[in-house]
Amino acid sequence: FPVTINVSQSELTKRLGWNGVNAQYISNVELGKCPFPPKSINKLSSALNISNEEIVDLMIQDYAHNLKNELSKVSNANT
Repeated sequence: FPVTINVSQSELTKRLGWNGVNAQYISNVELGKCPFPPKSINKLSSALNISNEEIVDLMIQDYAHNLKNELSKVSNANT
């Protein structure tokens, strides 16, 4: 389940200070293709003006949602 924050992917990379990282990386994180680096949680919190706790809670909720979806796919494939 996406969270809408009105910041472009390229703007977010700038706010994170990730010089040389393109917006595709952010897209991959959003799609769950690669994890967000935990050492950058403080930067993300500052960049989006939300607390570390909110970010962690959102990441946990997103992971649980994606895990349930994948388990559902496996269960449906086995029936």
